[in-house]
Amino acid sequence: MKKKKEAQKPLTLKDLIGYNQKVLFPFLEKHFASKEFLKENFAIKKEFHEFKNKALTNFDIIQKKLMSF
Repeated sequence: MKKKKEAQKPLTLKDLIGYNQKVLFPFLEKHFASKEFLKENFAIKKEFHEFKNKALTNFDIIQKKLMSF
């Protein structure tokens, strides 16, 4: 005869909290960027718009020079 598998005990809130703190939250920190990380390491909208405007202005100048030939 085969041995019956032991029934798993129900998951309690305490078990779920422990799992989240030990497994889930560290995993999320490694694989997803936080809002603070993005603010510190990437350009914000204002900086991007300033760059875009400068790049487009320079492109317009170059285009006008090329068209005048």
